[in-house]
Amino acid sequence: MFLGLLATFLIFESSKLFVIIMNMLVSIILTAVITVALCAVAWWMEKKLKVSVKNTKVETVSEPEVVPTTENDNTVDYGARDLFFETLKKIGCTYEIDDHDRIEFHWQGGYFIAEVSNDAPFAIVWYTGWESVELSDVDALSRARKVINQANISYNMNVLYAINEEDGMFHLHTKKHFLFIRQIPNIEGYLIALLHEFFVVRHYVEVEMDKLKNQEELIYKR
Repeated sequence: MFLGLLATFLIFESSKLFVIIMNMLVSIILTAVITVALCAVAWWMEKKLKVSVKNTKVETVSEPEVVPTTENDNTVDYGARDLFFETLKKIGCTYEIDDHDRIEFHWQGGYFIAEVSNDAPFAIVWYTGWESVELSDVDALSRARKVINQANISYNMNVLYAINEEDGMFHLHTKKHFLFIRQIPNIEGYLIALLHEFFVVRHYVEVEMDKLKNQEELIYKR
């Protein structure tokens, strides 16, 4: 009987050991399978990344070209003065250079003075002495000042006056400051339009002064 119990016990323990061993083998096999699968996925992703990088177009940005300058070269040549000379010739204007290096020219019967430099992209043009009033005519001076203020509000141009004690006259001038570079399309038409604006302002001032004069005369007649 004792031997029977011993045999039963051994069989039971053997079956338990067998189960334990089988569980260990299953765990080892599952771990190995998972490891192989992860390695395969990692290999596939690395290969795909290499292909993606290989097909990617890489653009390089070159550094801007540096224009050499000297220590004393602090100015930029805009060429506005040279361009102004060229444009005056194209619109049929002759010009002279005065003692102050200004450009004197005539256009449509008007006398103009231009201040233009190659060191700046702008030009200043004066239309001088197109109207004069006697200093002794107080009413005319009053009308001129009123109309000048109105013109400076209405137009993108400066209407100025200068008093000359020697000839006893009050002289009117107009001045315009404007951009003048080669990038402006139809530069000849651009300059002609600007010069024409001087005559528009002059006409406005003369008409408004006449209106004020007529109004004053009507008041005096009453």
